[in-house]
Parts: sequence; structure tokens; C-alpha cells
Amino acid sequence: MTTTHNYAPQESKFMTKFRRRFRMPYEEFRKLLDEIKEHDLFARWMRPNCSGDPPSPIGLLLLGALRYLGRGLTFDDLEEFTAVAEETHRQFFHKFIECGENYLYPKWVVMPTTTDEHKKHMKEHWRGGLYGCGFSSDATNVIMWRCEHNLKQMNVGFKQSHPARSHNICVNHRRQILHSTDGHPSRWNDKTLAWFDALLAGIHNDRLLSDVTFFFYCWDGPPGDSIIRKQHYRGAWGLVDNGHHRWACTQAPAKVNSLIIEQQLSDWIESFRKDVKCVFGMLKGRFRILKTGVRLEGAVACDRVW
Repeated sequence: MTTTHNYAPQESKFMTKFRRRFRMPYEEFRKLLDEIKEHDLFARWMRPNCSGDPPSPIGLLLLGALRYLGRGLTFDDLEEFTAVAEETHRQFFHKFIECGENYLYPKWVVMPTTTDEHKKHMKEHWRGGLYGCGFSSDATNVIMWRCEHNLKQMNVGFKQSHPARSHNICVNHRRQILHSTDGHPSRWNDKTLAWFDALLAGIHNDRLLSDVTFFFYCWDGPPGDSIIRKQHYRGAWGLVDNGHHRWACTQAPAKVNSLIIEQQLSDWIESFRKDVKCVFGMLKGRFRILKTGVRLEGAVACDRVW
């Protein structure tokens, strides 16, 4: 007679520790593990090698990849923790970030392309009086420690002394990422990055969300005898800082205000624009590798980590 001991992962203490250590809930980890087991990129870790030896446990390799992203460890640290070779962890991690770029990113980051999709992100801005607004946009840098020599000068920006890659993202008020650009040299400013942002450039060129309609209240008539009416507009727009283009789809807080009501509106816009800054803090707080810098070779690997 044998006794089976079932470990209960539903315990709150286990769930809390797992999320803190690997930066995702246990149930989501199980779903992700089932998905990568069926992916062709990881086929080599699902069968014995040419000598007939069993492969390294793919679940353990996935936990190592998540720990590498979340805690900023080295592959040598993972070898010490898991007794799996450092080179095995390195090869698996490169396949994992390739899978993240080509499969996980399109699955979870969905850019609104229709009016109905855009309306899902307008709810909070609509309540705040910013009719037609659906997102906030800004750029951030990720340090690239192992940059190729011929690309070093291009990737050294004006805010830091190390090479870095810049990414421009758009988020809604619920901190959901709607779109992110690929990695670009950190020497580029926000105006240059905006041209490579499919969402911002698409709205500006009327290729996206041109059928979105909204209204603002305005005064109609001479002073002292004017009435309030609705002025209808077409096209979506978002909130940015003053480093972006002066496009109709990118509205920034005013630098100089002559009226109190203009200052109040500027402060109101500034408070909503902090959404994207909060997302940067959440990402770099959860995934420490984005804060301390990527120590993989080349710009392609750095962009895939993002």
C-alpha cells in the first residue's frame, strides 16, 4: 500500500512566494509552461539527446528564465540554484525571449484598430472630461551593457553615459499596454520615435481610428451674449509630454498659461499623463533586468527582452 502526498499550491503563502520570486502567478506559469511545450522552438528540451540522455526539465528552465528577468541574476547563479549547466540556461533563455517577441507579445499587447476597440480604452478619460482620448504615450530607456563597438556611439543618449535602447509605448488609464515600438537608439528623441510608433503615426496619418467621433463644449457668440454648444470632432488622440510633436492626436500640458482655467486643465491633463510613467515603474519594479540593464550580447537580444 502506497501513500500519495499532494502538495497544495493553492495555499496563500505558497502563491505569494511564487509570485514574488518568479513575477507571475502560479496558475499563469502552468499555462505558459503548457504553451511552450507545444512550441517548435523548445522541441530540443522535449526529447532525449543523441546519446539517449533525458533533457533538462523544461519547467526548471522556464523558472530560471523568469528568475533571470525578475531578479536580474546571471546564468551562473541559475546553475548554482538548479544544478543545470550555465550554457543550457543561456540557450533556453535566448529561445524564450524569441518566443516572447514572436508569440507572447502579439497575444497580450493588442493595438486598437477600430472604433469599438478604442472605446474600451476611453472610459476613464471620458469620465474625466477628456473626450476622444484613449491612451498616454512616452518613451523609456533600457541599458545595454554589451553593445557592439560599431553601435556604441549611436546608442549613447544625452541622459546616460552607457549605451541604451529606447522604446515608446502607449497605455490606457488601467495601465494596460496597447502598443510598443521596437528598440531604437537612445540618442533619438521622442519626436523621432513617434514616427516609428504604429499607433501614433497611424492616427496622425489617418490610417487608424479616423472614424472615432467625440465632442467638446465651447462658447458660441459674442462675449456676454454667448451660448454653450457641442462642437463635434473626428479622430482619436492621446496624452504626451512637451517633447513630442504638436500633432492634433498628441496633446501635451501647456508650458505657459494666462488664465486659471487653462492652468487647471493643464494640471488635469498632466495627472492623466502619469499613467505611462506608472507603467514604466511597474515594469522596472517587476522585471529587475529592465532597471539594472541587459547583459546579453547585441541590440537584438536587448530588444527581445523588452
